[in-house]
Amino acid sequence: MIITEKSKVVPFEHHDIEEQDLGSLYIPASFSFIIPHLTRLGDTVYYYKSATTKSMINELIGSYLAKRIGLDSVDYEIGRRESDKALFALSKIFFEEGYQYQYAGQFLEEQGYKNGFNMLGNPVKLMLPCYYHLRTLKLYKGTSFYNSCLKLIAVDLKMAQHDRHRKNLQIKIDSRGTIDLAPIYDYGRAYSVNFDLAYGNPFAFIRYTESTLDLLFRRYPDLRDYVFFLNKIDMEEILRTIEREKHIQFTSQEKREYGLEQQNIDSLIDKVRVKRYI
Repeated sequence: MIITEKSKVVPFEHHDIEEQDLGSLYIPASFSFIIPHLTRLGDTVYYYKSATTKSMINELIGSYLAKRIGLDSVDYEIGRRESDKALFALSKIFFEEGYQYQYAGQFLEEQGYKNGFNMLGNPVKLMLPCYYHLRTLKLYKGTSFYNSCLKLIAVDLKMAQHDRHRKNLQIKIDSRGTIDLAPIYDYGRAYSVNFDLAYGNPFAFIRYTESTLDLLFRRYPDLRDYVFFLNKIDMEEILRTIEREKHIQFTSQEKREYGLEQQNIDSLIDKVRVKRYI
C-alpha cells in the first residue's frame, strides 16, 4: 500500500480524552475499557488500534463491502504515526444517546442460549461465525436486525473472515426494546481461505463439503441472495474504489495476491451457486 502526500491519511498521535469530554461520547459503562484506546485528532475522537498493512487493507475492504450491501459499518480511516510510519486503523465512536449496547454473546446468554458458541458441534452453527444461535436468529425474521445479520454473514463469507468472535459484534437496543446491530467493525483477519483455527472460518467446512453452504442457503434464502450479490463484485473493482476514495495506491503484488485470494473464495461459493441455484 503506497501512501503519498495526496493520500487521505490522518496523522496519528495519542491524546488522552479529557474527563469532561467523555460525556458527549455516550460510552456505556460496560465499554469503558475502550477509553485508553481513544484519541482526539483535531475535532474528532477516534478509537484506534495498531495495524499491519494487510489488516489495514482488510479493514478498508470490509467497510467498503458492508456499505455496498447496505450494512451499517464503521468507516475506517488510515492513521500513520510520523515518527516511525506505523499504521493505525481509526474509527469514530458510534455510541448514541438513548440506546443500550451489548456484545451479541452477552445478549444471547441473557436470553438463555448459553450453547450458541460451541464451535465443535453442528458445522452449520459455525457458518454463522459465532454471532448467534440459529434458533435465536429465526425469532427476528422480517426485522431489520434479521436482515442485518444475514448481510454481515454474507460480507464475512465474501472475505473469508475468521475473527467474528463474540466481542467483535455488538447489538443496540432502543427505548422501545427494538434490537438491531450496532455498526460493524473489525474485518482485519480476513482473506485466509486455508485458515481453519480461530473463531470459526466457514471455509474450513465449505472446503470439505459444499452441502454445508447449500444447507445454510436453503434455510436462509435472503442470505443466499446477499452472498450472490457480493460475489459479483470483483477484487479489481474493490481495490480501485478504495484507491480513489483514500487517494492511495496498491502495489502490483498486493493486487495479485488479493485477486487470487478472492478468486479462491468466489470459486467455492460458485460451486454451490452453479450446481444448485442456476
